[in-house]
Amino acid sequence: MNKRYNLMLLIVLVCLVLGSGFWWASGRIQAQDPSPLAELALQPEDLSKNALWLSVGATDLDDISQPLNSHNLINNPALDAAALLAYDDAYKAEATELDDTGSTVAVISNYLYQYTDRRHAQVAAQQVVGLLMQADGSQASADVATGETVRISQADGMVSYWWVDADDQILSLLRVEGSSAPTTQHVFTKVIAQVSGDEAR
Repeated sequence: MNKRYNLMLLIVLVCLVLGSGFWWASGRIQAQDPSPLAELALQPEDLSKNALWLSVGATDLDDISQPLNSHNLINNPALDAAALLAYDDAYKAEATELDDTGSTVAVISNYLYQYTDRRHAQVAAQQVVGLLMQADGSQASADVATGETVRISQADGMVSYWWVDADDQILSLLRVEGSSAPTTQHVFTKVIAQVSGDEAR
């Protein structure tokens, strides 16, 4: 009887220890804050219910899907690649905006980079704008209150709209790509208002 009682007591104690360990680990995971850039990036409520999310999360120098990666910039003599790549944290949010029939209206990409200070972010923004203006069919615009916008018309009839903004330590890049129809520009204007804070989220 004593042996059985002791065995049951041992099982209960083991379960309590395992349970408390699981509770402690869960609390640690919940307490870990995500990247602070996540809150500044494009959010689901910024797009329509038809949006299809492609990629969301932290990124780095080796990710060739984001523009400020070492593969794109390291051999460009027109840039100070070291300064551009000297960010401490980076985050991306990519989505496709669809219409009610499921056809693609525009591809939307939002990239955020955190530098050590405001000056580094501003220098990076100036370099990005300069790089975009080197593209064929590029045209600068001042349609928004903050930041700079560049429109790049492509030979295949597609168009890319870029918004570049440095706010404190954060460099924000927004790209909306689609056909040359007014719908693409409309999506670009609406999304800028969301990510720049001109519209309440």
